[in-house]
Amino acid sequence: MDLTRQEFFTQLPDSDPYPTTATPSPQQFSQVFDAAADEGAEAIFSLHISRTLSATVEAAEIAAKAYTRIPVHVIDTGNLSMAEGLVVIKAAQAAKAGQSEE
Repeated sequence: MDLTRQEFFTQLPDSDPYPTTATPSPQQFSQVFDAAADEGAEAIFSLHISRTLSATVEAAEIAAKAYTRIPVHVIDTGNLSMAEGLVVIKAAQAAKAGQSEE
């Protein structure tokens, strides 16, 4: 189901069942890693919300350990929302500037 943000919040009070979230599976992470490698990525930095709030980091770590095409670095940002976004922006700026993965 595709909804705009406005549609989601308009429908939320009357939702039955109430919306929930689910952690992506390691297989879903592997598919995304493959797509990045297919597009020419030389390494992946997989940044996620705090492991104290979600099991996403663990699923990404499982996928990364099994992934062999390119290096995958899973990072628990320890954050949520905008604070995590700032970490992602800094990582993208470093990549654009040609900094190494170290």
